[in-house]
This record gives sequence, structure tokens and C-alpha cells, in this order.
Amino acid sequence: MVPLLSSEHDILRYRACSVIEAFGPLPYQNEETYSSICFGLCSNMQHAKLAIQVKAVLALDYFLMNDTVKKMLSGDVRTIFNCILELLSKIELDSLVEALQSVSQTFSDQIEDYVEGIITQLKDSYVNYKKNFYENKQ
Repeated sequence: MVPLLSSEHDILRYRACSVIEAFGPLPYQNEETYSSICFGLCSNMQHAKLAIQVKAVLALDYFLMNDTVKKMLSGDVRTIFNCILELLSKIELDSLVEALQSVSQTFSDQIEDYVEGIITQLKDSYVNYKKNFYENKQ
């Protein structure tokens, strides 16, 4: 499954992320497996296809339940937050907001630099939601 995270076929990347999301915090014998999955998910969070980006974020959210993964990704908090905030600026998806909340809780001691961006993005998403809601009512 891990090699599929870097497949040339987008559908295989998406499915690999889906499997990781479904089985998230399974214990692996080899720490290199955790590292490879973390690298693959972070790479896919920056993929050209929006669906793959979203699925990688959602998979990462579940994968973060593992303490080894938390330690490995503590240096990548900026990239993770930036990816999620950028996705939230492109689409409205409750599961992305939940992933943002989960990542914020996981790395609560490191989010100080991102609080303003998070609040601004959530405010903008809410305003867009209300705007679209009222436009669709008319």
C-alpha cells in the first residue's frame, strides 16, 4: 500500500489514502513504514488534484492518532496547517474543519503562529456559506 502513495496513477494514490484513513492508527512493526506513510501523505496533501489533497488530509487526521506519527510530524506542523487552510479556502467541507480541529488539538502547543489564519479562514468560510445559502434561497 505504501508505494501506491506515490503512484503515477491518481486513482491509486486516492485509494491508498482511503485505506490509510480507514485503518489509520494500526500498529506497524517497522518505524520506517510510519515514516514512508507520513512522507506519502504530506506529499499528497500538495498534489495537483484537489480530491487527492483532501483525502490525504483526512487520512493524516486518522493517522495522527498514533504517538509515533505525532512525533514524526511535529516538525511539519506549518506545512500541515497551510495545506488545510488552503484547502478550506478552495472548498467547504465539514470533514476538513474537523481535521483542522483534530490537528490543532494534536499540536496545541505549536499552533500559536496559526491562530489568526485559522480564525480568518473559518470566518471567510462561514461568510461564503451564508452568502451561498441566501443566493440559493432566492
